[in-house]
Amino acid sequence: MHKEPRQVGLKTIFDLVKQKPQYLIIGIVFTLISFGFGATLILVSLLGSEAPKVDYEQINENGTTTTAKITNIDIQENITINNEHPAIISYDFNNGDKEIENQYKSLDSYKINRMNVGDTIKVKYLAESSIVVGLEPFEFPYYIFLIIMIPLVTVGGIMLVLLYLRVRNTIALYRYGKIKDAEIVAMTPKHGLPISGIGQGVTVYYQYKTTRGENILGESFTNDYTILSSKKQGELIKIFVSLDNESKSCLISKLDQIRNNWTIEEQG
Repeated sequence: MHKEPRQVGLKTIFDLVKQKPQYLIIGIVFTLISFGFGATLILVSLLGSEAPKVDYEQINENGTTTTAKITNIDIQENITINNEHPAIISYDFNNGDKEIENQYKSLDSYKINRMNVGDTIKVKYLAESSIVVGLEPFEFPYYIFLIIMIPLVTVGGIMLVLLYLRVRNTIALYRYGKIKDAEIVAMTPKHGLPISGIGQGVTVYYQYKTTRGENILGESFTNDYTILSSKKQGELIKIFVSLDNESKSCLISKLDQIRNNWTIEEQG
């Protein structure tokens, strides 16, 4: 018959998360950086939306050639690709029915620098869409962001999943683990990260017997430094042991016991 699961509060869960700073920091930092690249992609897309997108191949193959007059040349100095700035060329032409004003974006600075407002250029049009003959269209290299972004979000996601799995396993021990006595073998303080102190605590090594009489050497990490003054090597402590796999265990922290109102009874 299974007992009701023990309560595990948010503060206890938060402390478990802080015990794995390498997973937490790498996961969060890499994920945030990847989101930053995503936001940059959106921003660049919005900033580069002045010139309408056209089907270059279709217009180049099926379009009609005519002349157009340049009305404006806008160099986008806020965007740099290979030390060059893309330019938006505005021009007017007649498609046979009416005057059309179009814009065309290109990175060919060598040719664009030789153009001036009022110059006549050749364009190809199809309906009301057009391209400038001899100028390759500018397409922002989004793949560069994706090449950088995909590994970052992958690593960040993996770290956060590993963090979740490790914390989940400990929470399962807190909720359903069997209470047993264990003998302290050693206790090793661990320094955390500078300033924040995330990851600091004590690693406790202990030995206990399974229901089959096997000796198991376990270890558990706790944020509760008081164990160094309240317990000594060779003394007994309480641990949670998995009902499904008795090689899995964790220390019962006095602080978490009080926080979560756990009733710790003597068990074998």
